[in-house]
Amino acid sequence: MENYFFKEKNLLSWYEDYKEKRISAQQRKELFDFLNQNTKAKDAWNEMEQLENILMKKSKENAFIKNLQEVTAASKTKKKKSISFPYLKWSSVAAAILLIGLSSLITWTISNKTQKETTHQYLQLRKDVENIKKSQYNIVKSFNNKERKTAWESKFTGSGFNIHPEGYIITNYHVVEEANEIMVENFQGEYYSAYIAAFEAAADIAILKINDSSFYQDFKTLPFKLEKTASKLAEPIFSLGYPLENIIYHEGYVSGELGYANNTNAYLLEITSDPGQSGAPVFNKEGNLVGMITGKMENTSGKTYAIHTENILNLLNSLPEENAIIYKESAKLKNLDRSQQVQELRSFIYSIKVK
Repeated sequence: MENYFFKEKNLLSWYEDYKEKRISAQQRKELFDFLNQNTKAKDAWNEMEQLENILMKKSKENAFIKNLQEVTAASKTKKKKSISFPYLKWSSVAAAILLIGLSSLITWTISNKTQKETTHQYLQLRKDVENIKKSQYNIVKSFNNKERKTAWESKFTGSGFNIHPEGYIITNYHVVEEANEIMVENFQGEYYSAYIAAFEAAADIAILKINDSSFYQDFKTLPFKLEKTASKLAEPIFSLGYPLENIIYHEGYVSGELGYANNTNAYLLEITSDPGQSGAPVFNKEGNLVGMITGKMENTSGKTYAIHTENILNLLNSLPEENAIIYKESAKLKNLDRSQQVQELRSFIYSIKVK
């Protein structure tokens, strides 16, 4: 990991001070402003967060193993000895029985998990265009009686959705993380260049900003709300995205309350998903945003993972004041039938092209 400095102090020291709450609100604002403007430094910050989580998990595992070792040692002595587990005290005989049972259970769990992961690996849903040798795009855009033609070949594609008239597009970070150039396309076939305005790699979220003075999507208020609470098990949902060249509709339901690797900030959905749908929004029956597709369970037709909308709200709320994205939302779609909801939403859904 490269060493980055902010205000003559390395990033690791800032991370420690931030975690220990030793920085002021103004310092926190300046720090996150720096991170949002420096992609490599933000990557390093996210790596430190991920490493801390791994170490914390490992520490808990080591503590548990130590307890098991104490049980084993005590069970071999002639005298009965009380062994302490959290909230419980067991005699060495009972603990030895527990150890045998746990050992069998752990062995079975690891073996079973390994077999399942071999069969059902996590599959990100960005489309690798290079691998399928997709032909070059010919872009024809007409705006204010001006025609522009551009040849543009993408390496990866995904989906996204707009939340602001000036073009702030939400998508998955893994769709754009290797981007040298980004273009977004609406359902009318109009293309615009874009750049990464902010991101949160750990949550797999990126906010793109359309970088084209001719762009303006004419709306004052979003026709949907960004739901702060997660959808419930069995709740019906639908999604719009770009696994193909044209916008595609899919519907299904929430089949699991945890995402991949038991992620509590994500769902398991029963909904058709294909490469190109990474970043596709997920809506509830009232037409409000409840999540964003990130991937699927490989070798299955409909086991799809999506993060909660709360993750998106957290990133939006973390932006410094000068970079804040102010959006207005409504419940305009609540009393419409599904076909009417889709017609209202389709202009907000974009195809993401990366090279």
